[in-house]
Amino acid sequence: MHGGEKEYAVTIDGQLVKGDSRNLQITDHDTEQPAGYCPQASIRQLNQAVAVAQSAFEQWRYRDNVERQKLLNAITDGIEQHTEDLAIVVTEKQSKPMALARAEVQATITWTCAAATLELPIKVIEDTPNKRIELHCKLGVAGSIASWNWPPIIDAWHIMPVIRADNSAIYDMCGLQDRSL
Repeated sequence: MHGGEKEYAVTIDGQLVKGDSRNLQITDHDTEQPAGYCPQASIRQLNQAVAVAQSAFEQWRYRDNVERQKLLNAITDGIEQHTEDLAIVVTEKQSKPMALARAEVQATITWTCAAATLELPIKVIEDTPNKRIELHCKLGVAGSIASWNWPPIIDAWHIMPVIRADNSAIYDMCGLQDRSL
């Protein structure tokens, strides 16, 4: 690495780790100069991330509907509290005008809030005075690879419904994006 460049890490099970594969160079869109490096995870690391997500799903799946809605509302509140900071990051990393960056963060807030209100289908198997049996479809681990050009809103489109629907996620941005967002 050269001076001023930053090296990023992969997050697996809450820990920052170097990718097992070669690092990918990040280019500053304004200067066309190297700005840092992001890790490229190996298949072994992907499998490790899937195992961690599956373990998280085993705990997450038992949270009730109201608790998941509260979590998404808390995420919405956090994004709202940091709207300007997030817009600045989008502007710096995407070279977008500030007005467009703010609009993207606002759309992210709107979508995250909307995901919290989604109703999940419940199939009633039996409903008698003495017993009610319901089927709640929980898929497990969802994988998502997002585009580089609208990170916050695409993140919300991919991740928030997964959380709302009782699943856990493995998420990655395509290799063209600075992963600091």
